[in-house]
Amino acid sequence: MKYFIQKLRRKIFKLIFGRQLINNIEKIDVLITQQNKIAEILNRNYLEIQNKQNEIKEQQQLLTSTFSGNYFDYNFELIQKTIELQTTHQKTFAQYKNSFSGKSVVLVATGPSLNLFEPEIVGEDAIYVGVNAAFMYEKVTLDYLFMHDYFAIKNYMEDSLKYKNKELKRFYGILKTDIEDGELTVPESKICAHGASKYYIHHFWYRQSVNNGKGFALDLSSEILHNYGSVSFDAMQFILYGTPRRIYIVGCDVGNFGQHAVGPNFIHKDVKGSLYANQFGWKELKKFIDVYYPETEVISINPVGLKGLFKDVYTESYLREKKEDSVDNI
Repeated sequence: MKYFIQKLRRKIFKLIFGRQLINNIEKIDVLITQQNKIAEILNRNYLEIQNKQNEIKEQQQLLTSTFSGNYFDYNFELIQKTIELQTTHQKTFAQYKNSFSGKSVVLVATGPSLNLFEPEIVGEDAIYVGVNAAFMYEKVTLDYLFMHDYFAIKNYMEDSLKYKNKELKRFYGILKTDIEDGELTVPESKICAHGASKYYIHHFWYRQSVNNGKGFALDLSSEILHNYGSVSFDAMQFILYGTPRRIYIVGCDVGNFGQHAVGPNFIHKDVKGSLYANQFGWKELKKFIDVYYPETEVISINPVGLKGLFKDVYTESYLREKKEDSVDNI
């Protein structure tokens, strides 16, 4: 009896503790599963953290390379130039916005066809904007005068100080590039001595300018003036900024490079390049006018290189000379 009880006790003990062991093992399995999940989450988070750290390092390296050495110096200089340009142009041009509204403005260039211009064709109340040596043309009185390219104008620009209209407003253009060109840049001393207003221009063949050559200036008070090798483009952007009813283009022959009705003849060192730039520029300007100033009528007087681009009008002097030339050639 005693042996039976002991045997039964051992079975009961084994049964009880065996079940507990199984329960404990199951609990351990659950804990291990949970720990694995936690480890997986931690590992995933660690990889994400590592990726973020790598991104931050890359950004730091980019910032370090961006704001160091020549790259930073160039961009800082570009910002300075932009501020200088906008400050200067605000002072020079802002007052002329819409100032020609409802009026006729005449652009006076110095090509040979200027000799055949008849002022009566534009009316008595027209406003005259001349370029470079146009102040030497005696048939009209200029209200505004644009000059740039010091190499070309330095021998006669002093003569403009003796001009008959003492109220003449002068604008002297400065070519703005990474490397200032001493031959083209009008000295600051001349600008001050002549009481001229300064403005900045960009030639299309220079790629590192303030505005990278993107289009003609719409707001002259904040933008650089776009140029295709002729001061006439500067004057035209100024005239358009005043939104006149009509523009007459006179003496802008676009083809007779180096030949002038007034002032010294000047042959550009790259005649073919200048001619191509000039012709291309006028075509681009025509597109610009059609989009932004469709209500402004543009008329070419005795056109040569601009023939057919705008409305063409010929003076009696021009027609008479052409007729005489035809007779002589028979």
